[in-house]
Amino acid sequence: MKVRWHREVALAIGLACLPAAAGAAELGERRVTLGGFGTLGAIYHDAEDREYRRSTAQGEGAKASEVDFETDSLIGLQINASWNQQFETVLQAVSRSDEYGSWRPRLTRGFLRWYPDPSLMLRAGRIGHELLPRADSRDIGYSYLPIRPSVEVFGVLPRDEIDGADISYTHEIGEGIGRIKMFGGETGGTVVFADGSHGSLSGSKLWGGSIEYLYESWTVRLSTGVFLRGQEPPVDPLIAALRQAGTPESQELADEFAEKDRRTSFLVFGAAYDEAPWQLRLFLVQAEGDHSPTPKLRNGTLLAGYNLGRATPYASFSAIDSYAEIRGTGLPDTPQFAALNAAARQAQTASQPQQHSFAVGLRYDIAPKVDLKVQIDQVRLRGSNLLLDRHSPPDDYDDMTVFGLALDFIF
Repeated sequence: MKVRWHREVALAIGLACLPAAAGAAELGERRVTLGGFGTLGAIYHDAEDREYRRSTAQGEGAKASEVDFETDSLIGLQINASWNQQFETVLQAVSRSDEYGSWRPRLTRGFLRWYPDPSLMLRAGRIGHELLPRADSRDIGYSYLPIRPSVEVFGVLPRDEIDGADISYTHEIGEGIGRIKMFGGETGGTVVFADGSHGSLSGSKLWGGSIEYLYESWTVRLSTGVFLRGQEPPVDPLIAALRQAGTPESQELADEFAEKDRRTSFLVFGAAYDEAPWQLRLFLVQAEGDHSPTPKLRNGTLLAGYNLGRATPYASFSAIDSYAEIRGTGLPDTPQFAALNAAARQAQTASQPQQHSFAVGLRYDIAPKVDLKVQIDQVRLRGSNLLLDRHSPPDDYDDMTVFGLALDFIF
């Protein structure tokens, strides 16, 4: 068994050991607050030729028969500056393993928040799109029960923020509170596919809106919107080869690949319940693209936890399935056309994962602002791009078991 260790993990340990009194600095009559958060995580599995990861934004994952300290580990800092009761500035930077295996810090939040009145809020800058309730801070491990947010739901897009603006209006409705929000902006990032190849999302646009209702211990949110991909997948040689093949099927497939307007519409439902001792989460997502090879996906997760004081056992089930039709080229399956047929299929399936997972775990709050988690994931997959996979795509589902340990802290 090998252990992968890097100086970034040592830095995370050092920050975790800082006394709580040094964790937050307040300046200028309590108008400026400096804080931070982090996770030191360890993963182990024995699925040969596969690398487990928590997001398609990671270019390296946990390899078989090695204890990996990079996949779930991160460190972040945040500055909140309240200038008066109406204006606030938020800056947040996070360092974690990225698409190149680097730990370069990246600005994840940087916006101005304005409250013209208590019911209206406007934000501009780098903001989170916040499509799901109680899931708006997926980098802050201390804020949620499991070691990592559901890979099948949150691991698909490499970024959870946009460079743009949003506006929300809050109003009492009956005995609860209703909220409506509109958002829009530019997003980006790099998707790393199962074979290790990279696809850029630079210049992509994301816009939409949500309605939310909060009643006693319940929060329910329905979101919808459109994702418009900016960078095209690198399939130009494939398009030329399909056109040259000359069959009606290959010509139609080439036209689909060449389509510049790649839109993916999405519908998201989320419900959260928090009343001691129970904590429940239900998230359901449907995303549908209008041209190959944009995805057609249904995914979701159900999480339940029961608090026993300092200890909170939990269990979750998550799944992501593609319902896209994988279309043929019309060419015979002979050695002459085998490579072209395989490339056309790969271009269509690269963003069509099939993966289910069942997880059980325990969170133990060691001290204020520090917790320890242990978790076991049983994963079933077939041609899933959520992992880095050196296998040929299997015809049936394969299984793998992932063991995780994590120390979360805020300061």
